[in-house]
Amino acid sequence: MKKITLLFFILLFSHSFAQDNNLIGKWQVISVDNGDVFYNIQNDSIKVYDSIKEQYNDSSKIDTLKDMIKMVYFTTTFIFEKEGKYVQKSEMATFNLLYKIDKGKGTILLSNDKLNFDSKTTLMYYKIVDSKLYLETTDTEPSTKFVLKK
Repeated sequence: MKKITLLFFILLFSHSFAQDNNLIGKWQVISVDNGDVFYNIQNDSIKVYDSIKEQYNDSSKIDTLKDMIKMVYFTTTFIFEKEGKYVQKSEMATFNLLYKIDKGKGTILLSNDKLNFDSKTTLMYYKIVDSKLYLETTDTEPSTKFVLKK
C-alpha cells in the first residue's frame, strides 16, 4: 500500500510541474490591462479607468497614451523555451530568466537563478484559451493582465 501511495504522489507532483507544450514559443502582446488603462491593439480599443481619466480627457491625450502603451507593452515579446528558459524582449530591455509551471494551479514561477519561492521570484497566473495566452503578473499593484498570441 505504501508503494502505491508513494507512486500516486510522485505522479501527481510530476504532473503538477509538467511542461505545458502549448506555452512553448514566441508570444506577442495583443492587449494589456494595467489597472489604469485597457488597450487592445488588434481593434485599437482603449478604456481609460477612473484613476487616470482626468489626465486623459481628450483625443490628443488619448493618442499620446496609446503611443506610450505601444512603446512600453506592444514591443515586448515573451518567449518560453522547452528547457525552462524564459526570455522577455522589448526595445528597452531583455530579461533572461528561468521558469517553472504548475499546471494544476495555473501558475508560472520566474526567477533569475533558483526557482524557489523567495524575493527573487515572480509569480504569474496563466491560461491558454483558443490559442491565446492570458497572463497576469503579480509583481505590480494592481496586477497587469496580458493577452498574447503566437
